[in-house]
Amino acid sequence: MKTHAADTSIACYHGIVQDKKGAQHALILAAMSAGVTYSMQELAARTGLQTSTLSARLFELRESGSVEHAQKRRCSISGVTIEPHRLAAVQGALFQ
Repeated sequence: MKTHAADTSIACYHGIVQDKKGAQHALILAAMSAGVTYSMQELAARTGLQTSTLSARLFELRESGSVEHAQKRRCSISGVTIEPHRLAAVQGALFQ
């Protein structure tokens, strides 16, 4: 049986990649502590995920409201000024 590569690639994406997203979201959130900011390189070191994967997952976590950008600072790994990520402040929380 002959299949089209594009069809099998799309099926793979919707099967395997979509299943991994939830686990990757959980891994990222578990690696972050409240009140601490993280660059993608710092999160890569903590999670073992590639920065390209982190970029996509952090975008999704920002869209969901779980993560937000923080004030610019220098990355402890690269020394480059970055806009780090942090856990989103919870509305009504005593400490933020």
